[in-house]
Amino acid sequence: MLKKILFPLFISAAVGVLAQTEKAPLKYNEYIDSVISSLPELKANGINLLAEENALKKARALSDITLTANANRSSTAQLSSDSTKPFAYVDTQLGAALTKKFTTTGTIVGVNGGYGQTGYEGVYPPSPPPAGPIDSYVYSPYIGVTLKQPLLYNFLGKVDRYTEEDAEMKVDLEKVRLIENNKMSLNTYKKLYFEWILTLKKIQNSKKSIASAQTQLNQVRRNYQAGISEEDDYQRTVATLIDYQQQLESDLIILNNIEHYLSLYINAFALEPNQDDFDEFFAKSNEHVYDFVDFSKTSSAKMLNMTMDRLAHSKGIFENRTLPELNVTGAYTRKNLTNESSEKFSRFSENDWRIGFEFVYNLGSNLAEGELKDIEIQLQSLGYEKNIAENNYKKALSNISNSAAGTKELLKQKTAYLAALQRQLATERRKYGQGRLHLSYVITTENQISATNTAIFTLKYQLISSYIDYMDAIQ
Repeated sequence: MLKKILFPLFISAAVGVLAQTEKAPLKYNEYIDSVISSLPELKANGINLLAEENALKKARALSDITLTANANRSSTAQLSSDSTKPFAYVDTQLGAALTKKFTTTGTIVGVNGGYGQTGYEGVYPPSPPPAGPIDSYVYSPYIGVTLKQPLLYNFLGKVDRYTEEDAEMKVDLEKVRLIENNKMSLNTYKKLYFEWILTLKKIQNSKKSIASAQTQLNQVRRNYQAGISEEDDYQRTVATLIDYQQQLESDLIILNNIEHYLSLYINAFALEPNQDDFDEFFAKSNEHVYDFVDFSKTSSAKMLNMTMDRLAHSKGIFENRTLPELNVTGAYTRKNLTNESSEKFSRFSENDWRIGFEFVYNLGSNLAEGELKDIEIQLQSLGYEKNIAENNYKKALSNISNSAAGTKELLKQKTAYLAALQRQLATERRKYGQGRLHLSYVITTENQISATNTAIFTLKYQLISSYIDYMDAIQ
């Protein structure tokens, strides 16, 4: 009764697992492009770069030209000692100025111009006669320039340039960090593509083993019914078939998990990875020599060095900030002074000028000295961090290299072992057909061949993973 029940069940299961749905091929490069365009981690990584680029734009605002303008008119009532009639002093002023700071030198230059009109409006006092109205003005249009040049603090614009230069260094640093972060984010997905293929290879191997076991089961069943085979041969073949089916079910679960995971970024259920890419990457990883690459050539080292350079640059700025301010100031104005309305813009014959110095010193520069000490502490900390990163890099690269070498050796052994098993199986099948060998030997060897095929696929995947990790580490 057991035989009658199991037989159709195994036939049905074998037919079900062998059925396949046609899927479109997905090459590795196409897969990576799709992941890059869809992966939110990569988009999030790029936000910091956008923020730093915007900070750089804001830092350049120090060089913006500033326009100021003013206009006012005032009237002040006055009364002379010999008159009861008031008169007014009237002042009208119009002005505009353009100011720009040149961060390359720290110089502040201003250009200004304006128009002034001052005078009296009212009635002449009665003495001396004759009394009468008064409208007397002085017109004073002008143009001029101003200048302020630092000599100690901010000499040659050292402090002014810092904000922009520091922002530029942050942008450059963030570009390298973006490459490093994207590389780390993509590492998992690179290997997942080949794990996808590995799972499909395992499934193919299990299906092949199931088909072979089913054929063998049919043969044993016929032999058993004819009285040639024993009951234990039949049961052993049934157990082997069930074992292969369990392995297939396990692999199908893994495949389903991978496809669900990737379906967030690609239409994984309608696509199938290109197995030629697996073979190509295995060939690369197998031929590659996993030599030691100096840490200084990696993006991680470059990022640390750029951070240290930025702090060293900041240290020089904060040292300058501890200095007192000593500035040269100057101004020159050309203007016209006339009480004739028709001549107010005819000439600018009058000169005004000013030159001077200003000195500012904070008695006790605790803030600047404290900030300078912060920079020195951060530099020291980064030095230790770089040593730690370099040691971790050396250990990681050594582990990858040793793992790759060990995997290559295991592959050679497993490949030789598989060839030996296949020769052994051919001999055992011949002997079994001649009735000189028990079926258990054939079943055991077939199981070993199936397991060895799976082991070889897995070792190839491990070598590809080591290759991906190695290439990511040294870049």
